[in-house]
Amino acid sequence: MKRLALLLTATCACAHTEHYDQPGRTIDDIKIQGLTGSMEAGWFNRYLLEGREAFGESGVFTSLVSVSYETFAFEVWSGFSDSSADRELEVGLLHTFPNAPLNLTFGLSYITDMRGGNDDVDLSAGVGEELFGIEWTATTIYGTSQGGAYLETGISRSCEFAGFPSTVGGHIGSNFGYVEEGHEGLDHFAASLEISREFAGDLTLNLALSHYTPIGSDGQNHPDDEDLFRGFHFGITAEYTF
Repeated sequence: MKRLALLLTATCACAHTEHYDQPGRTIDDIKIQGLTGSMEAGWFNRYLLEGREAFGESGVFTSLVSVSYETFAFEVWSGFSDSSADRELEVGLLHTFPNAPLNLTFGLSYITDMRGGNDDVDLSAGVGEELFGIEWTATTIYGTSQGGAYLETGISRSCEFAGFPSTVGGHIGSNFGYVEEGHEGLDHFAASLEISREFAGDLTLNLALSHYTPIGSDGQNHPDDEDLFRGFHFGITAEYTF
């Protein structure tokens, strides 16, 4: 799933807790009122989209600048392969409806591979709600080029791990034509752990670990299923809020 969709899910969750963790995309500072922002840089052993390896077996360096004001958020995200020419840039705008049921958020994003060969515009919608101390989220993304949708539902819970603030969670992804040559329906499950350490109040170091399991992979009839990732996904990010 494109980066905007993950930020969108984080925004929905922040309406209640001001904290939501997705591997590699922790946004702690998006609030409903006032001007806030963050800058983030990191590295991950894979660049995963819709549970698939977008840059093959290469790792990825990432950067993110995000600014929010009242119910709007603007972000610029980029990813660069650590061993090939693959790269991606995404610019996104989100709007949250804090008084709507389930903290509804809509997003619009422009994505380019930065080589002039593959541009796209995605529309996103997400909801999030906290029940019994667990954050429940659902995010869907619609690709205007291919006309399909992708749905990701997840849960997360804040806790402590080795004395550090942490989040455990999981999500399931479902393809409805968004991945054009991937099979329809459920295609992967991931369980995740993220550990955070704050420094001087404004700087946070995040360690993320997830395990991905493909569901119903059929590479013989659906070529994009060959890219479904199985194994551990891990990385580290440094985030500065302002």
